[in-house]
Amino acid sequence: TKQAKSERAKLQARAENLESALAASKASAVAAEEASAARQQAMGSELKAARAQTASLEAALREARAQVAAEKRISSRPPSAEVAELKVERQRWARHVSEQREQIHARDAELEAMRREL
Repeated sequence: TKQAKSERAKLQARAENLESALAASKASAVAAEEASAARQQAMGSELKAARAQTASLEAALREARAQVAAEKRISSRPPSAEVAELKVERQRWARHVSEQREQIHARDAELEAMRREL
């Protein structure tokens, strides 16, 4: 029975060691799960930030492309009807001013001739 007591004590010590190892393993697993969850949360936040930055850059790129396309349309477009109308109007006014000058010169010449006659 001394041997049985010794065996029981050994088994008891081994069981206690196994229980201790199991508790340490469980604690380690919980700590690893918590660390993994924290890493996943951080990665999720980084992913959200990266997606937001990507969307912002894509929007800026679309805007820049739209501006380039608008500039190309404007620069390659032939003069509009409005521009042509303005040119015609300017020419009309230039003729009018020229006619008025001629009339003024003619009137000045008449006045000068009348002044000489007096």
